[in-house]
Amino acid sequence: MNDQVQTSQIEVAKYNLVRQLKSSAGWFYWIAALSMINWIASVFQIGYGFIIGLGITQFIDGFAVALKERLGSDYGTLLTLVSFAATLALSLLFAGFGFFGNKRASWAFWIGITLYVMDALLFVWVQDWMPLIFHGLALFYLFRGPGIIKKLQALDEASPSFVPSTQQF
Repeated sequence: MNDQVQTSQIEVAKYNLVRQLKSSAGWFYWIAALSMINWIASVFQIGYGFIIGLGITQFIDGFAVALKERLGSDYGTLLTLVSFAATLALSLLFAGFGFFGNKRASWAFWIGITLYVMDALLFVWVQDWMPLIFHGLALFYLFRGPGIIKKLQALDEASPSFVPSTQQF
C-alpha cells in the first residue's frame, strides 16, 4: 500500500512538472505568434503591435520599409516578401524551440534563451524600455524550463515504470 501511495505521488509530481514544462515552452510559441502578428500589423499599417514579439523582426521590417521609401515602389513587393520570409523563418525557429522544449530538450531552451537575450539587447540599443521589461518577463519563465527538465529526469530515474506523455492537456 505504501508503494502505491509513493508511486501515485510521483505520478502527480510528474504530471505537474509536465504542465509547468508546457507552460514554460509555451512562451516560445507566444513569441513566434506575436512576431508574425506584429509583421501583419506593420504591413497593413494598423499602428500597433505586441511588445513581447521579436525585436529583430521589427528591425528587419523597419529596414524594408525604409528601403521601399528610398528605392521606390518598384521594389515594394520584393522587400515585403523578404521581410515576411525573415519574420516567418525566425518565428518558425522560436516555435521549434517550443516544440523541442516540450520534448524535454534543454538545448532548445538554452539556444532560445540566448537568442531572446540578444533580441532584448536590440531594445537596450534603441532605448525602448517597455519591450525590454516584457522580454525580461518571458525570460523569467523560459529560464524555468531547463530546471523542470532536470526534475522530470530525476523523477524518471526514481520511478522508471511511469513515463508521462508530453501531449497531455
